[in-house]
Amino acid sequence: MEMLYTHGDMVHSLPEFAISLGGNADVPIEACASFSSKEEKILFQKQQQHTTTTRNDGDEGNDNANATKVQPYAFTFQAHPEYISPTGFNTNYFNTVQAMEDRGFITQQLSKEVCWDAKVNFEKVQDDSLNVMIAVASRLGWF
Repeated sequence: MEMLYTHGDMVHSLPEFAISLGGNADVPIEACASFSSKEEKILFQKQQQHTTTTRNDGDEGNDNANATKVQPYAFTFQAHPEYISPTGFNTNYFNTVQAMEDRGFITQQLSKEVCWDAKVNFEKVQDDSLNVMIAVASRLGWF
C-alpha cells in the first residue's frame, strides 16, 4: 500500500488496549486499532485467530455462533490520507515537506526526492489512501 508520510514524529508504543496493524523497520507501528479495554482487545484477537483457523481448515463450527463480535472503535494511521485531494497534495504535503527541510529535519536532496516520488506515484497513493479509508469505515460499520 502506497501512502504519504511526513515523519517528524511517530508512535513508538501503544496503550494496552490497542494492537498494531503493521509496520516496517523504519516505522514499527504504521497503523493501529483501538478498543475500549484490554479485555476487548484480547477478545478481538481471539476472534481473528478463530476466523483465520476456520478459513484455513474449513471447519466452520458453531463455537462462537452466538458470541458478540468485538470491533475496534478507532483506527489510526501514521500516513496522511488527508493529503490525497489535489488541494491537500499540492498545498499541504509540499508545504509540510518544505517546512521539514527549512527546519533542518530533512536535507534538500531528500526533500526533492520525496516530492518527486509523491508526484510520480500520486494516482497509486490516491487509490490506496481512498481504499484504506473505505475499508476502515466499512469495518467500523459507518456504511
